[in-house]
Amino acid sequence: MSKKKGFCKRLVFEPIVVLIVILFLAHPKVLADTGDPAMDTLIKKMEEKGLITKDEIEKIKEDVRKAVSERNKRITKDLKLPFDLRVRLQPRFEYGDLLIDDNKRYTEESDLYMRRLRVSFLKEFEKPPFGNKVWASITFDADRLEMDLDKGARKDPDRKVNVNTVELGWLFADQFGIYLGYDVPPSYRNTSSGKHLIIDGPTALMSASDKLTGGPQVHVRLFGQLGNGVFKYTLAYGDGPNSLSKLKDIDSDATKLNNKEWGDLLSARIEFAPPGLVEKGWDDTNMGKENFLSIGLGGAITGKKRYQAGTSKPDVHVRLSTFNLDLSGRYRWGEISFTSSAGYMRFKKNFSYKEDESPRGYYIQAGILLPGKVFSGQIEPVAKYDLCDTDKAGKRKTKEKTFALGFNHYISKHNLKWGYNYVQTKYERDVRVALNDSTRKVHQVQLQYEF
Repeated sequence: MSKKKGFCKRLVFEPIVVLIVILFLAHPKVLADTGDPAMDTLIKKMEEKGLITKDEIEKIKEDVRKAVSERNKRITKDLKLPFDLRVRLQPRFEYGDLLIDDNKRYTEESDLYMRRLRVSFLKEFEKPPFGNKVWASITFDADRLEMDLDKGARKDPDRKVNVNTVELGWLFADQFGIYLGYDVPPSYRNTSSGKHLIIDGPTALMSASDKLTGGPQVHVRLFGQLGNGVFKYTLAYGDGPNSLSKLKDIDSDATKLNNKEWGDLLSARIEFAPPGLVEKGWDDTNMGKENFLSIGLGGAITGKKRYQAGTSKPDVHVRLSTFNLDLSGRYRWGEISFTSSAGYMRFKKNFSYKEDESPRGYYIQAGILLPGKVFSGQIEPVAKYDLCDTDKAGKRKTKEKTFALGFNHYISKHNLKWGYNYVQTKYERDVRVALNDSTRKVHQVQLQYEF
């Protein structure tokens, strides 16, 4: 069998296997066991010998289910942990232009890996000395577990466990709270990956923003809301790109980060919503219950980042800034629900020794939740378009445009769902990953199980 036929066979059969498993787990008959294997066996034997009728069987099964449920509740109560434990699994199958061949063109490949594995420990402290709420949390991740292909090349599987976020928060009143933790400083609408409308959101733009602000880092936040959420604000102070590896994401010529004191990143975000249309928490899908409309403004600035750019430039600097504007909303008509969001981002790199750069871009995405159920769940067709112009110094063809089309299938809201996306990205000459190929096409199937 040729290599191409082998890929085609995998494209057909591997997603089918994944879908069969998903639909099997979601089917009511599979979920209808009594929960006690011994009782299941006893009932089956009694049925085979004709000792009980079908109506009696169903009555006994229902009684056993209730008894098992009560038993499990007592066990859970007795073994209650001193904190909340949350787990999110996102296995993903991809097929398409994943590998770059010797001719610098994309070739079809497939990959099955764990896109995200998140384990969170959350503790809310009862009756704080003053204020409304005190909490602490830590999240570990093993993202891209067993991912074999990345950025067009084969890679060794990554089995590392990392700290994803750390939070220590104290909400004194709705209007004011303080936070100390490790995360991405707030500036844009950073929705949890578990509540994305599209499998991969506007990743090029958000990745560019994270690089300029230094990505996840220890920082302090002040936050609050007025008018029951009509106005929300967050202010943060952190260190920004504080290592050579982070600085090289901004200027590839950097060779050494010069000494500096901690802290020169200031970021902020504010949100407005009409009364009666306030969003309780970020959710880009139609699983949120409330109608809402929200406009957000955010940005970040840094002081002078001093570094060396080779031996001939021992002391140069760069100033960084970001700006973003976004609009999001959801509206329900009975069983039908429509959601959409759009955003614009602009970044500035002001160098002391070379031409400035101004990456920028925008995105728009939408989804509609259809009425009725299909295979025990609701269907949500979705679409997205985003454009990112990296604006590299001395380059003119620096745009990448991504179009995604697909659907989500919610079996138990965000706790059990899966989705399919077809993603096509067009690269201009100066930002191509495969030098002799301007278009990349990928099929994605992702399952989410969260508890």
